[in-house]
Amino acid sequence: MNTRLALLAAVGATALAFAVPALADEAPIARSARVAFGDLNLEADAGVSALYLRLRTASRQVCESGQFRDVVDQRCAARALDQAVASVGNGRLATLHALSAHPTSG
Repeated sequence: MNTRLALLAAVGATALAFAVPALADEAPIARSARVAFGDLNLEADAGVSALYLRLRTASRQVCESGQFRDVVDQRCAARALDQAVASVGNGRLATLHALSAHPTSG
């Protein structure tokens, strides 16, 4: 499956936008989500955590093709989240994402 992903960032909001095929034989369908975060204090852990949850939820919503068990859906959501976090450009958010994506054991 060839999924294209593009993310747009704006002041106080970020948008997830990309195309996902509805069925293997059909043309991709563009889906997007706008995630507002102007109400959050990204200097506080609570604000960063709230934004991360919003971005993770939006990435899953725009990538799911039915039941969110499909490996393709999960990879799409992971890429969307990676790019959304990067588009925000906040070091605290990037650190939280890195720790959440690759938790250390012990």
